[in-house]
Amino acid sequence: MFELLPIFAISFFGIFLNVWFFMMTFENLSASILPKSKQARRLPKVSVLIPAHNEAANIGKTLRSVFRLDYPKEKLEVIVVDNASTDNTAEIAGSFPRARVLKISQKGKPVALERGFELSSGEVIGILDADTVVSRNVLRKMVGHFGDPKIGAVTNLITVDSKRNL
Repeated sequence: MFELLPIFAISFFGIFLNVWFFMMTFENLSASILPKSKQARRLPKVSVLIPAHNEAANIGKTLRSVFRLDYPKEKLEVIVVDNASTDNTAEIAGSFPRARVLKISQKGKPVALERGFELSSGEVIGILDADTVVSRNVLRKMVGHFGDPKIGAVTNLITVDSKRNL
């Protein structure tokens, strides 16, 4: 039994080094392929479209996070498109003074987005699900990329808060 101890120790050490090597390689690779945030030279007007259908449980939390963004308030337009909700989504959204709420009778996210695009006046349009919470600095990090004429769209890292379903 004791004669196998050095073999186990060497095997453990070898496996540990291999795992450590792969973790360091992946960390360095992901850091090199992910673009860094670019500081915006100017801050454009941004329209945030939030299509919502029966999102009364979530819309308040989402709007609170949007209105906490580290972005000039006069350059931020928030449009909630309530597409045929049967709950009080529109009323909750309407309780936020700076949110524009549009109620439509048709169901479907594409219809809601089309109507939101028609109302928006921003140079940049952001689309946010009604059950999404954003970090304070996400918009400033994203708009800087639009200074490059080759950039047409930007997305951010999304993490899941609720692990109940896919």
